[in-house]
Amino acid sequence: MRIKTLPIFVILSFMSQTLAAESIKVGLVEYPPHVNFKHDETEDKAYKYVDKVLKGLYINVEFIKFPNKRALVELRKGNIDLLFPLDDSQKEVKRLSRPLFRSVPGLCFKKDKFIPFLSATHLFNGLNIGTPAGTEVISALKNSSARLQVVEGSDALNRGIKLLLVNRIDAFYHPSPVKIYHYSNELSKQVACSYFYGYSAGVYIAVDANMSSDKYRLIDNAFSTALKIKSYEYYFAERD
Repeated sequence: MRIKTLPIFVILSFMSQTLAAESIKVGLVEYPPHVNFKHDETEDKAYKYVDKVLKGLYINVEFIKFPNKRALVELRKGNIDLLFPLDDSQKEVKRLSRPLFRSVPGLCFKKDKFIPFLSATHLFNGLNIGTPAGTEVISALKNSSARLQVVEGSDALNRGIKLLLVNRIDAFYHPSPVKIYHYSNELSKQVACSYFYGYSAGVYIAVDANMSSDKYRLIDNAFSTALKIKSYEYYFAERD
């Protein structure tokens, strides 16, 4: 049997001969469908993957749920060791060297105005497309004939979807539409999203900036090895 076909918890048992005699605190933020607080998040694939890697290193792994802004505050205070999932937009935060997975940006539409193939950029001609403030928009959209309208505010992602639902904009650019466009989200009854395949951004595990270099290397090496053996994307796609 080739090693990549082994269950990941068996693989990880080869990576650490002795468990560290300390616990580790991990902040968890909502990132549907990978982490969804609307049900038992311990059943989500991202939780399971990270838990299995860390249990190859630590006797006790404690997960703590946070709202996004509070999570970053707790990380900066050093009250948690790790935090995930974290979008690539948070570049000032220290993180592991490899992304846990990659998100693909896209456009969200009301279902009666849905454009399925975003490679046909001439279909954007004349559309009013909202873009969240502070988000880098891919060149294919910037160079199209769409009229881009920046959506301001501290919660620009939710505000943009609200503008879409009341027909204030024709489409909304989302850096990771999978967070809202999935079977368990009520919005999927009104909104449909297409993806700009070929463009992607990393989704990372963030790290306490004051973590010791030895501890960082231990965790970083464990995740790098696990991701090489079985990527999270492959694990996520597997049937339980």
